[in-house]
Amino acid sequence: MEQRGTAKGSKVHIEPDTLTDFEFIIYDDGSDPEVAGYIRELEKLDERIVLIGKEENHGLAFSLNMCIGAAKGKYIARMDADDIALPERLQVQYDFMEQTKVCVVWLQYEII
Repeated sequence: MEQRGTAKGSKVHIEPDTLTDFEFIIYDDGSDPEVAGYIRELEKLDERIVLIGKEENHGLAFSLNMCIGAAKGKYIARMDADDIALPERLQVQYDFMEQTKVCVVWLQYEII
């Protein structure tokens, strides 16, 4: 199933980041039962994963606000299920924000 593939891909692409002290909040907005089961299994494998959500889709803004409300960290990094992050993404952004005291960092992208 495509949804499961993108959920798996997202975890694979953020997991090897050089910054390891972070919480990984996954919002399930009423996904396919197979995908929801897969995400619950991921949560059992990694204590950094926090699974939240609703039975039905309430839209992107609602989902993002729920994730922000659940976050406990100093900074928030956002990533969609079909995004790919370089292994040093979070560490580079964290270091930059700590050194410069800026509160927002934008990403560049590369088409692959």
